[in-house]
Amino acid sequence: MERLRVTRRKAVAAAIGACILGGTAALSAPALGVSAKGSSDGAGPLRAIAGTAADDEPRFVENQLIVKYRSGVTGGERAEVREDLDAARKRQLSLARTELVRVRGRGVNSAARAFERRPEVRYAEPNFIYTATASPPNDTRFGELWGLENTGQPVNGSGGTAGVDINALTAWDTNRGGGTVIAIADTGVAKDHPDLVPNLWSNPGETPGNSTDDDGNGKVDDERGWDFVDDDNDPDDFDAHGTHVAGTAAAQDGNSLGVAGAAPDAQIMALRVLDGDGSGTNANVADGIAYAAEEGADVINLSLGGPSFSATMSAAIDTAQAQDSLVVAAAGNQGSNNDASPRYPCSYPQSNLICVAAIDLNANLAGFSNFGLSSVDVAAPGVDVLSTLPAYTPEFIEDFESPLAGLWEHGGTNDSWAQATARSTSPTSSLEDSPGGSYLNDTDSFIRNDPANTIDLSGENGCRLDYRLDLDNESDADFLEVGVEGSSPSQALASLTGTTDDEFATFSHSVSSFDGDSAVKVRFDQVTDDSRTFDGAYIDDVVVSCRDSSYGPSEYGFTDGTSMATPHVAGTAALVRAAFPAESATEVATRIVQTVVPEPSLNGRIVSGGRVDAAAATSPIPPGPVALDPPPDTEITKGPKRKVRTKAKRPTAKFRFKATGAATRSAAAAGNAISFECKRNKGGFKPCASPHKVKVKAKRSFKRHTFRVRAVDGAGQVDPTPAKYKWKVKRRRA
Repeated sequence: MERLRVTRRKAVAAAIGACILGGTAALSAPALGVSAKGSSDGAGPLRAIAGTAADDEPRFVENQLIVKYRSGVTGGERAEVREDLDAARKRQLSLARTELVRVRGRGVNSAARAFERRPEVRYAEPNFIYTATASPPNDTRFGELWGLENTGQPVNGSGGTAGVDINALTAWDTNRGGGTVIAIADTGVAKDHPDLVPNLWSNPGETPGNSTDDDGNGKVDDERGWDFVDDDNDPDDFDAHGTHVAGTAAAQDGNSLGVAGAAPDAQIMALRVLDGDGSGTNANVADGIAYAAEEGADVINLSLGGPSFSATMSAAIDTAQAQDSLVVAAAGNQGSNNDASPRYPCSYPQSNLICVAAIDLNANLAGFSNFGLSSVDVAAPGVDVLSTLPAYTPEFIEDFESPLAGLWEHGGTNDSWAQATARSTSPTSSLEDSPGGSYLNDTDSFIRNDPANTIDLSGENGCRLDYRLDLDNESDADFLEVGVEGSSPSQALASLTGTTDDEFATFSHSVSSFDGDSAVKVRFDQVTDDSRTFDGAYIDDVVVSCRDSSYGPSEYGFTDGTSMATPHVAGTAALVRAAFPAESATEVATRIVQTVVPEPSLNGRIVSGGRVDAAAATSPIPPGPVALDPPPDTEITKGPKRKVRTKAKRPTAKFRFKATGAATRSAAAAGNAISFECKRNKGGFKPCASPHKVKVKAKRSFKRHTFRVRAVDGAGQVDPTPAKYKWKVKRRRA
């Protein structure tokens, strides 16, 4: 049976689970694979969506190191390393090739660096002292934030695996992101949500409310950020997506309210680059990135994406790199391989960018999540994520439990709209286009609010239409059109076709263009062709609501998507930047990627093969680099002629070579700086770099020579099939 397909009549549209730039995209529908009509770009299953005080400095046992040796290093070779470095083994640890050693004559950190310079050593680190982790904060719904602390607790009906989280509580023992700024470039941020207000960024160069551009950036009174959609200084959220993202990144903790963010002391810079339907132009998004960078954002969260490469957006990320801002982007929700079908900004190559996939409560790569061994860097929690939502007050509610007369008017060709008992999980009744049977061919019928039952939106703003729909239409042939009428020109919101598989799905649309209108009507049209008929449409729980400032327990909600995984990483990045203020954005990105927890479901699917670990990323000496999977490959790009005639007794051959495969895009981001080893003829492999010169002997007859080179990643993995080049040299008479 065909799945439900959605067409939005907009030039640019975006899905609420991972906003899409450029082209059509999905509306939110629980547990449904919703895709755009005429597009393969569906969004997958979605739901409506400092420093450190001296007492907190790392402590370790004096004169002790933990040393891990590389595979194949013998006991005798280990003893030789210890002797050379004036150290003695205390005991063998349970971990393979790992031992505790006592060092003499130098400090622990200096000794660790000396050990790590030895080729036999995988890594060396102090024997750190740990203390009991702080208790979880008193936020009323903290126990549902499995992304921060997963104890195996059930969340939103799903069971989890203990320890599958970003290890936030341990990281918070070091810092909570104080002094850092996270820019949320999205649908805006609810400026009045009590869990966010204390952490909203305040522009230090701007005097609020004086109608003057005090800091000379071309934006008047941009105290909290900027609205690039309406070009004003009020980046409020009329969707919910941006507010949800902001809460996951940096909601305040310990305030006895709702939730906490990954970096609960970081500041939130609100940037509205997407409208009330989650749609945004490339120009607005690029402007938002550039603004954030110029205003000093430490981290820029981009829970959005699309299939089109943009030189403009790439240039904006270059600007962020020049200003030392780290960009964190969503991988996308198509369940596809970004290496084969790139998604942007995820697939841009800049080293200050991290691309994020989503995992569930059991560390499985989410079914909707994109992946890519060369393009997607890390994974983070992105299923059943609870976070903040803007406050809305219903202005109109229709549950179709009362007769339609006087409330709704209907008509058109083959009109049969009526109140009816639904076929699935609806309450007692709903609205149906053809009760008791299939709709007719060549139907063009409508139903809309009766003139005596219009919706008064006077004085309201940020209004939305929500409804539940159980649809069974012929796919790509018969459509349920959804729209709004009022004093302003009517607006088409969606054109729906296909089936929801006998389930009610919830849909949401911005109707903010009718804010202030005193006579608004919601309209549904069933339009069919002259072939095949199906059961049609069941509609229930039509609600028009508008932004409010009255917050309570209901202003929190669960959402799925790589959009939700991304702020977990943005918050982690803020923690790292607070812990290591001298490190560049690229260095922070490297640190986050190389300190992941490996997960089987991610092995071979993303660069790091693991989920983000905030505690490890904020530790002073991270573990060694993650091995590339597969190991790097090597290619010789330039060598001498295959036959060389020369007057020199020892002529020089020049070679150029490079690493290929998984290493080319992501080695540096994963802390896997590629090195090379070369050998000539029967000699052994020795460290080398491209270009590399080799001297050989020349004789009166052609002498054969062979040059080999292999790439080595930062974890010591070598190319198992070194590149080989053969040539012959003959000495000519002088």
